[in-house]
Amino acid sequence: MNIFSRPSLYVKDPHEKQKNKEIFELIKSRISNNDNYSDDCVKFIIKKLTKVNILESSGQGIIKSFREEPCVSLEEKKQYNINPRQKINKEFFDLLSEKGKHQEYILLYLENIILSSKYKINNKYDLRNMKKMGVKYVTIECCNDDRDCPAVKKLCNKEFKINQVPELPLPDCNSDLCRCNYSAVISNL
Repeated sequence: MNIFSRPSLYVKDPHEKQKNKEIFELIKSRISNNDNYSDDCVKFIIKKLTKVNILESSGQGIIKSFREEPCVSLEEKKQYNINPRQKINKEFFDLLSEKGKHQEYILLYLENIILSSKYKINNKYDLRNMKKMGVKYVTIECCNDDRDCPAVKKLCNKEFKINQVPELPLPDCNSDLCRCNYSAVISNL
């Protein structure tokens, strides 16, 4: 047996399909209720995302297909005050609402919606798995930088009973992309 035919050590997440489904539904809900995206644009985004395993992809990997040629012309970028260095797929751009076309960093905004949906669902499953493993207490871990929202700064590293910990992102989180997660408190297992 050569080294290239060995089985992978990667353990496939048994909930991968369900997680991806929940992430898609959350993304769809968030973009459907957002005035940057027309109904046709929502369909276009979902169609693009069905070709990607969101759980295994980075934000840039997911957004890559929204940068494909043909791209928005420099003249259109000037017309809509869009950063001229940004590559934006023309079909995607044309489907945006008028408000969406005026968003300078519309792809970063979409990437944040996708990643925050991914993190929210992953946090939900992580918490559920910790409960199954018998974890009694958890903390909310934050990044301790200027992008943490004021709401989480009050709760960061505070211990919670696992059944009483608030859902992430916190209801009053105002961060574009919540990066917080749960961490098991080992001393209280």
